[in-house]
Amino acid sequence: MFQTTVNTFQGFGLPGEPHLDSPTRVESLIINSNGLTPNVYGYFATKSAVTDIAQMGGIVGPGTASFTGAISGTTLTVSAISAGSLQVGQTIAGAGVTGGTTITALGTGVGGAGTYTVSASQTVASEAMTASGGTNRVIAGLMVNPKEATLWGTTSGTLAPTLAIPDNAQSEFAMMGDFVVVVPGPCNIQDLLAYNVTTGALATYAPGGSVPAGCAAIPNSSIYRYPVTASGGGLTVARLTN
Repeated sequence: MFQTTVNTFQGFGLPGEPHLDSPTRVESLIINSNGLTPNVYGYFATKSAVTDIAQMGGIVGPGTASFTGAISGTTLTVSAISAGSLQVGQTIAGAGVTGGTTITALGTGVGGAGTYTVSASQTVASEAMTASGGTNRVIAGLMVNPKEATLWGTTSGTLAPTLAIPDNAQSEFAMMGDFVVVVPGPCNIQDLLAYNVTTGALATYAPGGSVPAGCAAIPNSSIYRYPVTASGGGLTVARLTN
């Protein structure tokens, strides 16, 4: 039997692995996502500006916000943000807002305008509101260098391969360099990068296009090599230049 097809691209690395000998800047941090999502190499993280502990995903902002919003049932609809950003766990205050109302889940909003789920059912017309009690979060970066990690195994066995590490483990996070990543769908070179604020998984969007739902843009980042044509996504190389 003779080979009749030669693939244009072959497998070339693990998610989070450096791809080129380009300028790279990484920071060593403890990661703790509080069991809410796996800590996966090649995913994006933020960190607390107070404790310096990272978590997968997260919304960058001071932990407080001033905004215009309305509540119907348990849905908070935010029409405009004047300062800060919204996060799960913040307490909402405003004229007629039930005391102790907190944000319990994201809807279409990822820190700014959009919808959020709140803890108490109520009806409040559009008005000025505030949010407080969140975490002051800043960018940590892409979790990188998987080959330096301890092999933790999985529930399938202590030697089972995995790209995830447990909470309170030490890892490295990059905001400069060229790294292998996985994207969920087709992309082109120079497409921009975003991350899911809940899981940290990467997504892409065309320059001038909209950030995908549930995601936040990653500043100064793009697809650098290997466009992906498969509908299910695949490996590519991201360039971070922060």
